[in-house]
Amino acid sequence: MRLRSLRRQKKMKQKYKTLKKIIIVAVAVFVIAGFAKERFAAKEKDAGIGKGEDELESILGKSAPDFRFTDLEGNEYTKESLRGKKTVLFFNEGLACYPACWDEMVALSRDSRINNEGMVVLSVVVDRKESWENAIGKMPDLGEIKEAFDENGEASKAFGVLGLKSSMHAGVPGHTYVIIDREGVIRSVLDDPKMGNNVAKVFVELGRIN
Repeated sequence: MRLRSLRRQKKMKQKYKTLKKIIIVAVAVFVIAGFAKERFAAKEKDAGIGKGEDELESILGKSAPDFRFTDLEGNEYTKESLRGKKTVLFFNEGLACYPACWDEMVALSRDSRINNEGMVVLSVVVDRKESWENAIGKMPDLGEIKEAFDENGEASKAFGVLGLKSSMHAGVPGHTYVIIDREGVIRSVLDDPKMGNNVAKVFVELGRIN
């Protein structure tokens, strides 16, 4: 009986040690995973990835920051030159975003409801002009797009559209719309992580502002 009791106690001690090891390993894994997640989140924050739409909406009702864009023909667009017109700035990934951005840029440029004397729609990209010239040579439809080059990304940064949920790469816009009224005030913003067609929404928003 005494021998059985000793064996039973020995087995209990072994089970206890095993359980203790499992708990220690589980806690260690949990701590390491939490640390890794924190570091990854910090890197994302540093890169500006995953910012919420609340941050984008903070610019609503404020005067648009100064900007200067040029197109392939050398025409210049600034905040002052567009004053008196409703302006849509579609910040996107440009040539790298096929087909979503390509399709949306063409759709925005073709829709006569939002392209008239009182409205201007510009597709803002951070691509190099040379890249677009080569692309248009292969895909003539791209020539219909009213592109606005922000090659150094300064305007994209000033508007706060870098690193939103639609952005797939740090330092590059994703699929974001900013609508400015005739006085240069930002009246509507939309960031679309699904990168869909939002021409109808843009038309509705333009109708809501003077």
